[in-house]
Amino acid sequence: MHRQAPGQPLAGGRYTIERSLSRGGMGAIYLATDHEAFERTVVIKTLLDPETSTDLAEQQAAQERFLREARTLASLRFPTIPRIYSCFQDDGQTYIAMEYIEGPDLNARLSRVDEATGQPLLGHPVPITSVLRWGIALCRTLEYLGACAPPVVHQDIKPANLILARDSGELYLVDFGAARLRPVTAPGGGKTAIFGTPGYAAPEQFQGQSEPRSDVYALAATLYHLATDDDPAEHLFDFPRLAHMGYIGQILRGALQPDVGKRPSATELRVQLEALQRVEGNRPLRTPDGSVLFVESELGDWCERNWQAAALWLYGTLPERVEADWVRPDLARNLRLWSAPFAATPGHGLDAVLARLDPRGFGAAVPQLYADKDVLELGEVDINQPLGQRLQLRNSGRRFLEVTIEPLPWLKVHPTSLSLAPGETAALAFDATSRMSASRVNTGILRVSTPSEQLLAVRVEGRAAATSQRTTYSRSQGIVSILLISLWLLFVLIMCVSSSLGR
Repeated sequence: MHRQAPGQPLAGGRYTIERSLSRGGMGAIYLATDHEAFERTVVIKTLLDPETSTDLAEQQAAQERFLREARTLASLRFPTIPRIYSCFQDDGQTYIAMEYIEGPDLNARLSRVDEATGQPLLGHPVPITSVLRWGIALCRTLEYLGACAPPVVHQDIKPANLILARDSGELYLVDFGAARLRPVTAPGGGKTAIFGTPGYAAPEQFQGQSEPRSDVYALAATLYHLATDDDPAEHLFDFPRLAHMGYIGQILRGALQPDVGKRPSATELRVQLEALQRVEGNRPLRTPDGSVLFVESELGDWCERNWQAAALWLYGTLPERVEADWVRPDLARNLRLWSAPFAATPGHGLDAVLARLDPRGFGAAVPQLYADKDVLELGEVDINQPLGQRLQLRNSGRRFLEVTIEPLPWLKVHPTSLSLAPGETAALAFDATSRMSASRVNTGILRVSTPSEQLLAVRVEGRAAATSQRTTYSRSQGIVSILLISLWLLFVLIMCVSSSLGR
């Protein structure tokens, strides 16, 4: 393949290569400037250099597909299909110049392997509201392609061939290199090379056959992948999470029928998705106290206001209700995933979930802990008596707190750890130890910390009462006296026994 370097001119200087966009086994795509159209940014697509392949039949087939893509695009006029501007040759290479759609492809949202590094990248399911909106838009694109004379079958619908335009938010269908202008059956019914991507390609495409409902199958497989982040390429013709996807799962199951005759048309699929979209936008979620919620932000607000009940709901029926009432299997899956590591402390699990649902609001909030005293003055205390509750703590922030309290050498604290929901209060009790001095004021810093940071530092002052120390001393003296008397009596007894034995 001729590698086009930035700054290289093409077509007699009409185009200038800016940079490479992608490179695959069959060709390369570049970003370029069209100097004859007011410096318009375009995409330049080129085919493999014939010298890179020794198979003449493969070269001819690739050339035919490349030119077919150019002819197909040139014949199409639809808002979300890129337009072709020109097809030309330069230095023995064939090129297509087409409309540039700036934005990411949908595969960038999903778990995948980085092509550059080979490292896995973690993605996430797409909200059902977006899946429905994009599915409906793509059905309209397929309706247009099916109404062409003859019908156009794209044959390779998948997330990587769907670009979300950054300026308009419209979803574009790209890469018509595998498109056919009519249904094709291999001669004699034999198996031929498949055009499409395993996992998305319909079963009949593996037999060299295709028709407009083959694209319906690929669209349904794509919507399944987006809604679940479960790559269908990893288990061909099997979509194991359909049963957990609610109503949209039932709709996609029909579009994924192996028998092409049992699948809906693009129009029929669109009508089903539109009906679900209307229901999706008005289906309420009922909370344990009977409140009605419609969107994620309302769910987050309710959980913050009703922390204890929300934590129990999260580890109870909330995921199932989200899946059934909101038809949001993606959100239900995430609720289970995000909360699972904290099952032993439901409040911590709710905090983790709310931080993921609202990363810029709740997730960005900092822990806040309030103490009713900056300085805890114990005064003169009796070290033989418990001091009781002397310090009140309150979680004054939005985040759930798990804190530890570090005792002082001369002062014990009860408890030494606390879990506090937002707005919750707790009292600390203290006991002085024998290490508390009566001859001077004892001072220290009582520190309250999370595993990652210190939240409070309260100064503590106190002196042991002299009477309590005398009491302690008197008790010690009494014990010593008893021991001495016991030893003297034992000595006397031994002497008496010795005298008796001597006689």
